[in-house]
Amino acid sequence: MKHACWFLLCLLLAAPAVRGQSCACPQSLTRLSELLKRNYAGYADKLTPRTAAAHQQLFEQLQAQAARATGEAACVAVLKKYLRFWADDHLYLTGAAAAPGAAPPAVYPLDKPRAQAYFEANQTRLHPVEGFWTIDDAYQLAIVRRPTKPRNTFVGVVMEVKNPAWKPGMVKLTLRPAGGGYYDLRYTAGDFSTDSTQAVLQANVLDVFRVGQLQKTYPTAPPPSAAVRYVSPFPQSAVEFRFPDDSTAVLMLQSFDVANKTLVDSMLTHHQAALRARPNWIIDVRHNAGGGTSTYAGLLPYLATGPIVRSGSRYRLSPDNVRNYEGLLALPLPPPVKAFFDRMVAQGKAQPDTWAEESGDTLRFATVQPNPRRVAILANRQTFSSAEILLLDARQSRKVTLFGENSGGVVDYGDGTRHALSCDGLEVSIPVRRSNYLDSVRYDGAGIAPDVRIPATERDWQGFVRRYWHNMPGARPRAPKR
Repeated sequence: MKHACWFLLCLLLAAPAVRGQSCACPQSLTRLSELLKRNYAGYADKLTPRTAAAHQQLFEQLQAQAARATGEAACVAVLKKYLRFWADDHLYLTGAAAAPGAAPPAVYPLDKPRAQAYFEANQTRLHPVEGFWTIDDAYQLAIVRRPTKPRNTFVGVVMEVKNPAWKPGMVKLTLRPAGGGYYDLRYTAGDFSTDSTQAVLQANVLDVFRVGQLQKTYPTAPPPSAAVRYVSPFPQSAVEFRFPDDSTAVLMLQSFDVANKTLVDSMLTHHQAALRARPNWIIDVRHNAGGGTSTYAGLLPYLATGPIVRSGSRYRLSPDNVRNYEGLLALPLPPPVKAFFDRMVAQGKAQPDTWAEESGDTLRFATVQPNPRRVAILANRQTFSSAEILLLDARQSRKVTLFGENSGGVVDYGDGTRHALSCDGLEVSIPVRRSNYLDSVRYDGAGIAPDVRIPATERDWQGFVRRYWHNMPGARPRAPKR
């Protein structure tokens, strides 16, 4: 696992392949199947005597669909059905053809005069979220209660818009109260892609996670007292440290992209005194899609109460993969990384279709830091890849408790290399690394379970942790073993 951060480099290189002038779907499906058989690190684990019949039946069905597919979008749909069989989100299509445009949103029968009349006639009965709202001066919405089921649902309808793809009457968002001042929200972006997210209503501000803040223009609520300062519960950047009181630090880490390593390290240095003074830490890696394990390496000395054991990995040395590794050697790599790929290329050429063993390692730390004394790590179904490796590393510490729900389960295989298919611009990223722990446990699909499961009805997860600590001081379930 110590090389998990290098998979971003592998993505830079596509294996050589014949490219057609158009999307040849039967050939693409056949090539996809052959590429997986030759190169995928999880192939033997997932295509077993127990699953072989289902695989063959699916492949024959998809062959018939591929023969009938007309156009790239139809072919991509067929190829994605085949990839779903392997149940690995590190195995995916990429390229322009892999992301066909989304359909325009529904139209709601409401215009600006009718919305104004509704608000004026029902001023004393309006829900606080109802009214006219603006989004960065690019959209004006009317949010009204939807009279049809599901009950207590609100819809945000475009009244005015600068984006030429949008028209008045289109539905920009739907939302429902979720308790504790939170709303569950379905939001449609400018390109018609959709996102299920959360929002908090604070006077004339609707604060939407991963979107921003909507401003209410009519009817407006009285502004809060000047002494009251609104602090968004949502992270405003990929790496954000907060200190809500003298005993608590909150580290909100939205991405472990290797480009963020310098930022994480500088934040740890800049806030060192504040971090070391606080016994309670909350590390929030919800919605963290991963990146590189080196990005969070600076956290581990604070968390560890003993050695952290990593089980290592195996890399598949197919001829295709070895060509990709060899291509990486032309890049300006750090010496240890170059040495690693030199070794794999040499072994792959001498012994093709074998595996390169990357032995596990044990991280040891000179001292146990007095603070933090207890650490909560928040993870959800959108916590993936190297963020899940953080969970595996950190839960070996007696300080650490995992809170939330099962993680995303995209961690067993990794380090994808790209291979072109028979559609121009369409490629498949195939993981070439297999984690050694798979000999005893699997996380893909199921995810890593928390020590303390946060109820589905709870929206304020950080608040839940603080209440948990207050009610059960010092309590911590025994960390499961790796």
